[in-house]
Amino acid sequence: MTANTAIVQNFVNDANTLTELYPLLQHIPLENIKHFIQSETEQLSPATVKSMQYNALPIEIILPPQLVQYCLSFNSFHGKRHARLVSKAWCEYCQRNEAMYYKNVYEAIISECEHNQHIRFNADMNRTIVVHRNLQRLLPIESKLGFTGPMYLTQALEVCKSGDRIILHKSKEDYPGPIPHNAFDNKEHIQLIGVGGRFVKLGMWPGSKRKSMYFENLEFSKGTIYCFTGIEDTVVFKNCRFPANDIKIGGAIDVVIDGCLFEFECNTTPKPWTAIRINTNARTVRIINSRFVNCVLRTGDFKPSGVIQIQESL
Repeated sequence: MTANTAIVQNFVNDANTLTELYPLLQHIPLENIKHFIQSETEQLSPATVKSMQYNALPIEIILPPQLVQYCLSFNSFHGKRHARLVSKAWCEYCQRNEAMYYKNVYEAIISECEHNQHIRFNADMNRTIVVHRNLQRLLPIESKLGFTGPMYLTQALEVCKSGDRIILHKSKEDYPGPIPHNAFDNKEHIQLIGVGGRFVKLGMWPGSKRKSMYFENLEFSKGTIYCFTGIEDTVVFKNCRFPANDIKIGGAIDVVIDGCLFEFECNTTPKPWTAIRINTNARTVRIINSRFVNCVLRTGDFKPSGVIQIQESL
C-alpha cells in the first residue's frame, strides 16, 4: 500500500457524510459503482427501495410522460415560467402544451369569425395584429397563420384598419392604461379578443364615434362604456367581465351581450348599481347567458319600436 492510498483510505474512514465522498466517486469506474448499487438494493427492504425510487429518481421515470405533460398544462403560459427550468423534458412539455392551447384558441377564433354574422373579417384583406407586453416575436402558430406583430397596444390601435382583428395576450399587468377616446374613430368592425387566460384586463376609454365593434374575453376597467353609433351598427360583447361599469346604449344601435358577467365588487351603495342603461332611441339589445351580481338592468323609456331580448340570464 502506498502512502497516497493510505491517506485516501483514512479520509474515507473519517468521512461523516456522503457529500464528502462525492469527489472520490468521480475517480471510480462507473460500472463498479453501478454494480455496488445494484447489489446493495437487493439487500435492502422493499420500503427502503421504494423510498429511493420516489426521492432520488427523476420524475419523468416515476410518472408517465403523458401524465407529467397533463399536469403541466395547468401551469400559466404567461408570467413566471419556472417549470421550464426544471429539465429539458419539462421545457418541451410546456412548449407542447402552449402550442396545443393556442392552436385550439385560434381555431375557435377563426371558426367564430366564419360563422358569426356580426364579424366582418376578410382573410385576404384584413390583418390579425398580436399585442404582447413581453414577447418580442410571434409564437410559431401565429407565424404559421400569418399574424402581424407582436407590438404594444398603442401601436396596434394606430395601425389597425376597419375589419382588422387585435389579439391581446394576457400578461402580468395586462393593459390597464387609458385608451385614447378617438382610437376607433372612422374604423368599423374591429375585433378585440383576449387570449392566454380568463378575462384579459383592458383599460377603459370615453365615448367615441366608433362603428361596429366586437369584444371577447376582456375585463374592462371601471367606467362607462358608450354604445352610441349610427344606423346598422352592432356592438358585441362576448364572454366579458364588467367589475364596476355601466353600459349606455343608444343611437339606433344593435347591442349583443353574450355570456358576460356584470359584477359590482362592493354592495355598499344605498341603491343597486345600474349595469346597463338603454336610451329611448336604441334599436335592439340582446342579453344572452349573462349574470348580474349586485346590479340591475335599467331600460328607462325604451320605445315600443325597440326590442330587448333576455335569454337565460340571471
